[in-house]
Order: sequence, then C-alpha cells, then structure tokens
Amino acid sequence: ENLEIFARLHGLSKKEARKNLKDWAVRLDFEENLYKMPKDLSYGKKRLVQFARALVHNPSVIVLDNPTTALDPHSRLLIWDVLDKLHLDKTIVFATQNFSEAERYADRIAILHNGNIKMDGTLERLIETTHGLTRYRLSFINPPSEEFMLKLKDYPRILRPQLKGTELEFYSRERKQFFNALELALKNDLEDIDTSICRLQDLFIGLTDGGLE
Repeated sequence: ENLEIFARLHGLSKKEARKNLKDWAVRLDFEENLYKMPKDLSYGKKRLVQFARALVHNPSVIVLDNPTTALDPHSRLLIWDVLDKLHLDKTIVFATQNFSEAERYADRIAILHNGNIKMDGTLERLIETTHGLTRYRLSFINPPSEEFMLKLKDYPRILRPQLKGTELEFYSRERKQFFNALELALKNDLEDIDTSICRLQDLFIGLTDGGLE
C-alpha cells in the first residue's frame, strides 16, 4: 500500500502502480516482505523499500542522499547494479561520504564544503589537479621523537605531516622529499612504509582541512 500510494501520487494508474512495485520488489529482493508492516522490517529492508519507492514511478531524474548508508555488502551491490543500468537513460544525482563509490560510479564529481563547491569535474580531471601528489605512510615500532618531527619542518615541501600514535602520514609531489623523511625515520625504529597516489579522499581532506592547496 505504501509503495502503491507513492506511485499513484505521481500519476500512475492502480494497475501500473501494482505492476511496477512488484517488479521492484523482485528486483530488490523484498517480494516476501510486501505485506509486512514497516515496524516489522529490518533497517536494511526498509532502505531497499525506500529505494524502490523513489523509483516506482519511473522518474527521469533521481536524487539520492547516501543511498547505501548502513547497508550490508550484498544490498549495496544490488543498489549500485540498479543505478549503473539506470544511468544510461536517466539523470542521477547522489550525495555520498563513500569515496570509493563516488570514484567507481560517478561520471562527474563535485566536492562540497560549507555549502560551496570546492572542485568539480570527472575523477580523472580532479586527480590531474594534484600534479603527482603522493601520500606517504611511515610506521614505527615506537612513536618517533619530538626532534624527528621538528627536523621534518626543515623540509617545506613535505606537506601536512601528521603523527598518529606510531604512524606518520604526509604528502609530497617530490620523491626526494620522501627520501629525506626516510633518512630521518631510519634512525627512529622504522617498521614499515607505504606510498600511494592521491585519490578522491585525499583531495577532500586537503581541501576541507587545509594543508594541500
């Protein structure tokens, strides 16, 4: 009844509404729940029903706010499989805090902060703006000394160094800066290293927290 009402409010006949809601119930794997009260559904099932409710009238524009929040992996894949097919002939706008989903599924990405668009474009274009910025992680057996952190400041092209427990993270566009930090780290019980090219999450943190401009 809930799904049927929303379909009818958007102009569908009772027959069309019934057909569409049953199709979505099958597609999103909640057909056996169609005659249950909302209070008797799990949170995940309610989210799937809400998703179906947004699509039951076959809209040309779909606006979604964190569509996969708190869903199990199977349900997340199910929703993105549906959206991946729908985007071929519909406009889909979605907000998400899941950077991997944005990278995987969005044709165009806008980074929002305090109500303003900080960056906008395809993932490839956004990554290009980093000009080869790389994230480095150094893990230590014991937290490095204050002297170590002070010496890092002698290298202004080591960007946004942050020490969290026994792990140091920083950014740089020059491999040489990593070698400078590594030389210091080898004298401070270095245990492991990790490097990775900056992705969407790094861009977001840099633009919203500062330090990577």
